[in-house]
Formats: sequence, C-alpha cells, structure tokens
Amino acid sequence: QSDYYQGVIKDERLRLMEDIRSMLAIFPVSRYNGEILLRLAELRYEQENFEFNQRLDDFERIATELEEQGKPVNIPFPEINYDSTLALYNQILANPFYRSSHDDALYYRAVCHIRSGDEETGIQDLQELTRNFPGTPYFAQAQIKIGDYYFNRPYLGGGQGYTLAAEAFKKVDRDSPLYPEAVYKSGWCYFQQDNYADAI
Repeated sequence: QSDYYQGVIKDERLRLMEDIRSMLAIFPVSRYNGEILLRLAELRYEQENFEFNQRLDDFERIATELEEQGKPVNIPFPEINYDSTLALYNQILANPFYRSSHDDALYYRAVCHIRSGDEETGIQDLQELTRNFPGTPYFAQAQIKIGDYYFNRPYLGGGQGYTLAAEAFKKVDRDSPLYPEAVYKSGWCYFQQDNYADAI
C-alpha cells in the first residue's frame, strides 16, 4: 500500500512539473517566474530524492541476494544526483530580475551541494548568502551549518576551525529559535580550545 501511494505522489509530482514548464513556456517573461522556478526546483529535488531511494532499494535487494548466495557484493553504491535541481537554482541566480528569490535559491543550492557530498561548495553558498542577504530568514540556519562545518574540521583556517565555528555560531540572533543551540555549540568550541572561562 505504501508503494501504491508513493507511485501516486510521484505521478502527481511529475504532472505538476510538466504544468509548470508549460506555464513558463507560455509566459517566459513574468515578475513571478523566480518564485515559479523555485517551486519547480523544489519538486525536482523531491523527485531526485525519490529516484535515489529507488536506486538504494534496488542496491539493498541485490546486495542481500548476493550475500545469501555467498557471492561478493561488488556492485557500486548509488549516488544522489541533484544536477537538474542545481540547474534551476543557477537559472534563478543568473537573472537579476529574480533577486527577490536569490536568497531562497542560494540556501537550497547549498543544501543540494551538502547533501550530495560537496560540503565545501555548499558552505561557500551559505557564506555568500549571509554576506549578501543578512536579513534572510535562512540566516540562523546558515550560520549553524557554517559553524558545524568548521567545528568538524578544526584544521581549517590554519588550525583555527574552532574559532571560525564559534564566530559563526555567535552571529545567530538572540531572537532566533536556534539561539540556544548556537550558544551551546559555541561553548563547545571554547571548550575544545581549553578556554573554559568562555565555555561556561
């Protein structure tokens, strides 16, 4: 039954994507196209996740069969691919008329890069986001992700990873729901540097 509903959702998603593409073809120049492309990218992202999960299920099924037969599992692990989604975000960011959607596109492009294993590029997107759009609703989430990246790589910045992480966490505003998490994590940064006074 779960597979049935997943199939229904997939078919509806593909139909909606086709409708959006038709709309963009009919109205290639519109003040709303940035937001429309964002919606198309969101649907494409969901579809690429769906396709990855299908490949993952196939991998696990074949691997189990090989193990039961006493054969080596020498099949490649599936990789997630967000190329189509990234192309849509790049299209938004390349058009100055869609600037009101640029912070959304930068944040979710970063998410795609990070999820696909290209964390360095994703963090660069988040740094650009926080630098150029300080009022974005994604600011706190971006700073947490930036801080986590440096915290897990203390060797970066000439061995200043913990310092860079703390700087990112400290930029989270007190009014943000993520502020307690940021304070906790910045404390750990100081603790890792034996700076117990600031850690407390």
